[in-house]
Amino acid sequence: RKNKYQADKSTDYILRRQRPGSSTMGAQELVSPLIISHKDSDFKGQVRSPLPALEKLSAQSASMSVETFRIIGAVLFYFITSLAVVFLNKFVMNYSDIKFPRPLFITWFQLVVALVCIVLLGELGRKVPGISFLPRFEFSYNKAKAIAPLTVIYVLMLATSNLCLNYVEVTFYQVVRSMNICWNIGLSYFMLSQMISGRVLTSCGVVFIGYVMAAMGEVNFSWLGIFFGLSSSLFVSLNSVYVKKVLPVVNNDTWKLAIYNTVLALVMLFPAVLANGDFSELAASGLMSKKIFWIANIVTGMFGYLINIATFMQIKYTSPLTHTISGTAKAIVQTVLGALIFRNEVSLVNGIGNAVCIGGSAWYALIRHQEMQQGK
Repeated sequence: RKNKYQADKSTDYILRRQRPGSSTMGAQELVSPLIISHKDSDFKGQVRSPLPALEKLSAQSASMSVETFRIIGAVLFYFITSLAVVFLNKFVMNYSDIKFPRPLFITWFQLVVALVCIVLLGELGRKVPGISFLPRFEFSYNKAKAIAPLTVIYVLMLATSNLCLNYVEVTFYQVVRSMNICWNIGLSYFMLSQMISGRVLTSCGVVFIGYVMAAMGEVNFSWLGIFFGLSSSLFVSLNSVYVKKVLPVVNNDTWKLAIYNTVLALVMLFPAVLANGDFSELAASGLMSKKIFWIANIVTGMFGYLINIATFMQIKYTSPLTHTISGTAKAIVQTVLGALIFRNEVSLVNGIGNAVCIGGSAWYALIRHQEMQQGK
C-alpha cells in the first residue's frame, strides 16, 4: 500500500528500527538509508547503498595509515643509520678488542664496501620497486675526468671526518663539526656573491659561541681533533658547492654521481693508505685473521652507504625541514648516548656549549628554510 507523508520537500529521513532480539535497551541497527523526496505529498523512495561511501572512507584510512607508516619508518631509518655510522666508526677505531686506530684505512675499506653495495643494489633495484631509484653501475672516463676535482674534496671530507672522530669523544664530535654553518655563510658570500641576512648571521654567532664554550669545557681536549673537525666542516661546505657544479655531468642524478665519487675516491685514497703504513700495521696487528674485525668493518661500511639512502628517503617522505629537525634531534640523542655508552665525561660548560651550538644550528636551519620559502 502507498504511504503518505506530510513534510517539507527538502526533508530527508533515515529510517531505523529496533534491532530484533537485542539485549541492550535502545540499541539500533541501520536497516538502509532511505532518501525520501516529497512532491505533491507523494512518497518516492530511493535506496542508496552505504557501501561505496564506506569503501571510500576505508580506502582513505588505509592510505593515511600507509603514509604515516612510511614517514615514521623513514625517520627511524635515518636515526638508526646516522647514529650507527658514528658509533660503529668510534667502536672499530678506539673502543674494542679489535680496534684499529687507522682512520685512512677505515675510510678506504668502507669505500670498498660502499662500491659493492652500489653494484648489488643497482641490480636489485631492477626487481625491487622500493629501491628502483638506484641506477645500475656505470663508468665513463670522460665523466670521471670532469668529476675528479669534486672527488678530491669528497675524499678529504671523508678522511678528515674519521680523523676528527679518532681524536675527539662522541659527545664533542657533533659540535666540533658544526662550523660548516659558518663555512657555508662565508663561501656563499665570497664564492657565490650571495647576500646574507642579519638573522642568519645572528644564528651563526650563536653556533660559534656554543662551539667555543663546548671546546673550553671539553675534558679530553685535542688540538688535532679541533683541526680535523674544522677541516671536515670546510670540506663539507665545499662539497655541497661543487656538487651543484658537477651534477649536470651525470644529468643531475645524485646516485650516478655517488658511483663515480666512490670509484675515484678508492683510487685516490689508496696511495695515502699505503704511504701511511696502514696495510703493514694491519698485517702486524694480527687482526687480519680475526673474522669479527672484518665483520665489524663491513657492517660499518654498509651503514656508511645506507645513510645516503636514509637521507634520501627521509626527505622524500617528509620534507627538507623535517630532515633538518630530525638531524638536530639526532645530534642531541648522539651526545647523550655518547656519554652513556662510552662513559665520556661532560663538564657543565661543555654541556651548555653543546646545547647552545645545537640550538643555534636548528635556528639557522629554520631561518634558511623560511628564506627559501619566501623566495619561491
